[in-house]
Amino acid sequence: MTEIQSFFKMSESAKLKSGGSRYSDVDNSISYVVFKDYGAKKQTHRGQITIGAFAMKDAGFIRGDKVDICYSPSDGLGRIKRINENGFILGKVTKNKERGRFSFKWAPGMPYVKQTIRMEYEVHDNEIWFNFPEFSMTNEPGKEE
Repeated sequence: MTEIQSFFKMSESAKLKSGGSRYSDVDNSISYVVFKDYGAKKQTHRGQITIGAFAMKDAGFIRGDKVDICYSPSDGLGRIKRINENGFILGKVTKNKERGRFSFKWAPGMPYVKQTIRMEYEVHDNEIWFNFPEFSMTNEPGKEE
């Protein structure tokens, strides 16, 4: 458990100040989860990514933008990039209008997690780069450890 907690530490710039804030550690991270889509004719799995408020601002994303996600299975590196057409539309998150969320059909070879995980990110040229934790790359639906 200690290893996982150290991976999800908050950056110094987003630590919460005492006295309360409308932001939380979720706003300084990228969240990812895979869930079963029971609405489809054939049961499928969908991945969902939530982009925190700080990440949205740092990358210059706004709700309604079309984005694409790229993933490298060899090193677990992910990238979210704004594109002009044929992308996933960044939707709203009900609890915080400054966050963005999109979902996609999960495919074998992509990281699989049953519970939401948070990942630190970096922004380069208005693209969000992040690493999936190593443990998420070994599981697949029906083969959970």
